[in-house]
Amino acid sequence: MDGSLAATASQWTADTNAAVYIRLISADTADAVLKTLDTDPSAEPESESESDSESEDAGADVIQFHPAFTYAIYGEHERVFGYKNLRINLCYASGSLATFLWADHGKCITDMETSMAVSLKADDVITPLRAVLSENALCGSKEEFAAQVARDTAGFRPFGRKVHG
Repeated sequence: MDGSLAATASQWTADTNAAVYIRLISADTADAVLKTLDTDPSAEPESESESDSESEDAGADVIQFHPAFTYAIYGEHERVFGYKNLRINLCYASGSLATFLWADHGKCITDMETSMAVSLKADDVITPLRAVLSENALCGSKEEFAAQVARDTAGFRPFGRKVHG
């Protein structure tokens, strides 16, 4: 591979450890959750200790962090091809752990028109992650997830019996 092709390929490669944003969310209202989901997680201030951050964002309590490893999902090199500014958002309701998953990006190589004889296709980033998540806990839309977070915040009780008071 010549130098210019390697440089071009590296521009379209994303580190999945940095691209995945895991957020635990608690909020009194669905509107506060929706506002939080519409906030770019990479724009939130990072704390000084590792990449964990805890903030009160848009009326919601949010704990955000990046995973330490993603090789079990995205392969040994923990990289995916085909995106610029990739963000894989994995959000959990802090009570029931209901899950909402989506990805967004600046540019996708699949959408690019090229003069090359070879067509380039971006890696699928959702399907491998979805395969390790519980289908029963996945919410189908932002609105469904926001409503579940608000219900959890208002009345979630963990299973079991309180042993110590």
